[in-house]
Amino acid sequence: MEVLKIITLSWVSCLVSGSAELASTACRRESHVEIHVEAGNDVILSCQYLQSAELTALKWRRSNMKDYVFFYREKRQYERYQNLLYQGRVQLVDPQMRNGNLSIVLSNTSLNDAGTYCCDVWVARKEKSRSN
Repeated sequence: MEVLKIITLSWVSCLVSGSAELASTACRRESHVEIHVEAGNDVILSCQYLQSAELTALKWRRSNMKDYVFFYREKRQYERYQNLLYQGRVQLVDPQMRNGNLSIVLSNTSLNDAGTYCCDVWVARKEKSRSN
């Protein structure tokens, strides 16, 4: 049995402040988890959201790739933004994202999947109301 060291997971939380570039600069690393999985098996990449604001986008990415592993916005997944290596192999553990569960399942892992994965969370900023 060949065991594959596949994933170092980084969970990153971002708040939208306009453009994606501005949001990315606000990101901070929360934790690192190393996962080992046998090639051909499925693996769950965990990400939890505290639901303090409305989720506007979820972007799972690999640190060395331009395209996304998983892209979710406007209450649906967008496969056209997904790297071809991941199309048809990634889904949410809980499509309703109950209790802030933003984890994904990566199916049929291979040596090509080895790397660092990040969960980027964009939320709507709540505006304070002002009275005159």
